[in-house]
Amino acid sequence: MIRKIKTQEEIDAKKKKNKTILAVFIIGIMAFSTLGYAFVGNGDGAQQKKKYNGFTFVENNGYWTTNAQNQIFYFKYLPQEIENVSVKGIYNLQTYSAKPLYFVNNNMASNQILNNIGNLVSRYQEACLEGMNCTSNLPIKTCDDNVIIFENFNENSSSETKVYQNKNCVYILGDFTKGVDALSYKLAKIR
Repeated sequence: MIRKIKTQEEIDAKKKKNKTILAVFIIGIMAFSTLGYAFVGNGDGAQQKKKYNGFTFVENNGYWTTNAQNQIFYFKYLPQEIENVSVKGIYNLQTYSAKPLYFVNNNMASNQILNNIGNLVSRYQEACLEGMNCTSNLPIKTCDDNVIIFENFNENSSSETKVYQNKNCVYILGDFTKGVDALSYKLAKIR
């Protein structure tokens, strides 16, 4: 069977439709998770609660949640559990507002970031940082773009988890889950 040759307008229309469907799907998931938290998360009073720096954290389905910066943030670790994670740089939610977000070495920790700022970014995708050797056809991005890079330990690095910044690139080295939580605490202005 021969496929019909599509015009650039048809291709662009299909891409736009797919992006819209993905955005609606993500917004729907976030809305339902927020509603679920509101109705189920506060129901029985048996949930564990902790306080830190004026914020109340509620344990819910393996996550600690709190309201900061007019939104709900999700964490795997309480702030005091990751105080030893070094975070260097200036972090602000507005940096990501209505802009694309790119992930280098995408993994499950990317979802954890999207739980907290996915509603702010215009879109997200995996990318390759300029100068890196990438094996697939990923878009090449620089630190002028909003890029979060997950770096594995190598023989020349220490084994400590840390987060640091170079322009709009955020590097997370070590335990990605702890690093993402440390970054999220900075973005939420909790620590």
